[in-house]
Amino acid sequence: MYLTDFEFNGKRLSDFGSIPCVINSSTGANEISMGADITWNTVKNNHSFNTSLVSSEYQDQYSLDAFEFCKNPCGDNHYYSDLEIRQIMRWLNREKFGKFKPIYKDGEVSDVYYVGSFNVKAISLGGDCIGFSVTFQSNSPYGFGKLCSYDFELNANEQVYIDCDSDRYGYLYPLVQITCKQDGIVSFINSNTKERPTLNNCKNGEIITFNGNTRIVTSSMESSHEYMYKDFSNVFPKIFCDEDNTENIISCSLPCDMHIEFTPVRKRGVF
Repeated sequence: MYLTDFEFNGKRLSDFGSIPCVINSSTGANEISMGADITWNTVKNNHSFNTSLVSSEYQDQYSLDAFEFCKNPCGDNHYYSDLEIRQIMRWLNREKFGKFKPIYKDGEVSDVYYVGSFNVKAISLGGDCIGFSVTFQSNSPYGFGKLCSYDFELNANEQVYIDCDSDRYGYLYPLVQITCKQDGIVSFINSNTKERPTLNNCKNGEIITFNGNTRIVTSSMESSHEYMYKDFSNVFPKIFCDEDNTENIISCSLPCDMHIEFTPVRKRGVF
């Protein structure tokens, strides 16, 4: 497996005429601090190993587990200009987290991505910048796969099936959106869980959104559903996966249109 490129916040390393590499220190090249190292202050979400970004600040810190990149040797110029250095710093060294996706030869592991940001050091030889050493800080101990998205038109208590191929056994908290087709009690049912997320006093045409990441429930009729948080069971929908069972049987107590989306875990490092 061979890393040939990477994408971060919609741009690729190759867009900057660069490729991943290993720069031999015996050549006399030195790492130079760019003076903009960031510390990301995070808080762990309930029932999840993921963290949310609370704030960020600039500090002088040393980082480990760096990887390097340089100009593509097929090009005419092997040094980075001052403008190119600034462009790379703007791209990678951000206070907010972005999506980082490694790209390998022949498209191997093409569905895995990570969320975080970079600290960056320039590599200098003879007073010129010949490359960069970068350290990526993720918001999670693992990566993520391609978004799984499902749409169903359900009768009351009609069952549908969702398969979860997450690399982490246990529960994922999806985003679930339910558009009610009659008045009554919305109860989300998964055969793999004992708890039933429930919202009372729902109306025909009301759109209920259970956001698993933020643990917030919202309604398209919040002005008329004024006691929504008293009506809510404070239990959120779950998707389950373990070694012997990846199938989730889903139903709803009311006829509805249901949208479900979640991102499976990928326990996969960057090579």
